[in-house]
Amino acid sequence: MYDQAGVLTTTSNLAKKYVYTIRLMRRITGFSFTTASALPIGAITSTIQIVKPSDEGGVASSAPLTGKFTIQCKDKNDVLHTSPVMNFDTSDEVVRVTFL
Repeated sequence: MYDQAGVLTTTSNLAKKYVYTIRLMRRITGFSFTTASALPIGAITSTIQIVKPSDEGGVASSAPLTGKFTIQCKDKNDVLHTSPVMNFDTSDEVVRVTFL
């Protein structure tokens, strides 16, 4: 939310502009969306601007990850530990690496 001066605010009664951002949790090929619509509710006069990923100022997704990777981490004794090899699409729910 932004106030009349364009300053970020958390006070809803001062808000004059709301900005919503669509974020993907995974990289995809192409755009996250190509069309969008908004429907103002009530007798409030609003100006609605939708910036698509393909529009100027929009952000397209990066190319999807491919291949395999490992995670490396040094412990307090400066010993380097390496995880098993994982696929690019390994879920964070199954990645459990224990470093002692």
